[in-house]
Amino acid sequence: MSKLDMRKVTLSVTLFIVIAYVICRAFFSLLPNETVAFVNNLFHAATLTVKPLSWGIFFIGLIEVIILSVAGSALFVWIYNKIAK
Repeated sequence: MSKLDMRKVTLSVTLFIVIAYVICRAFFSLLPNETVAFVNNLFHAATLTVKPLSWGIFFIGLIEVIILSVAGSALFVWIYNKIAK
């Protein structure tokens, strides 16, 4: 098996997650009740509510998503490359 390039994978995953986050926030802005109902169905242990959408909350969430996707994809690549040896 060939090794994965850490930089390329983390960048690809992070860009994908950022795009998904922005699309999700757009749906929430247009259809808040329907979006919350959809997400509640996905995460059946969570009970989400409709809250006011602000730019501050949007950017805090965006930063959190970036940090988690970089960390998660870097961990994935590290594990994959260790197994691929």
